Amino acid sequence: DSHGRMYPPNAVAGNPTNMIGRLTGRVVHEELDALVLDVGGVGYELTVPLGTLGRAARTDAGLVTLFVHTHVREDVLALFGFASDVDRVTFRTLIGVSNVGPKTAITVLSVLPAEDLARAVTQNDLGRLTAIPGVGKKTAERLVLELRDKLKAKVGASPSAGASQKAP
Repeated sequence: DSHGRMYPPNAVAGNPTNMIGRLTGRVVHEELDALVLDVGGVGYELTVPLGTLGRAARTDAGLVTLFVHTHVREDVLALFGFASDVDRVTFRTLIGVSNVGPKTAITVLSVLPAEDLARAVTQNDLGRLTAIPGVGKKTAERLVLELRDKLKAKVGASPSAGASQKAP
């Protein structure tokens, strides 16, 4: 920007939503949809889709790398962790849909990994989308309408995409 500050790609000057892009550390606490990742003695609490740790990259020393979305509202600062950048991009695309917040987006990605979601959206599979807790017919229709082209381009929803990459 004009003050000589560097911002990560896609960041907007003054918009802190891209503050933390990736974390590598040791999992010190784990719950169903959240975990605490210790990075250099600082514990970062992250909300994660189900199966994230099973898909995340690990070092020989047992350190886990997660891609992070920093969600900032006037009353909350929340971190969301993902096993891959594709999952994070899909999450960001989901929360761009009207009436879909971070909680719903995490639930969607817990039920349908990014590739499966892209396939359901591009195939207009409302039954699969409405099977997700918290997603009714209107939300499913909105997801199909608003995400069809976006997810196809970002995830690549070919019939075999993601077939070899299932959660353990």
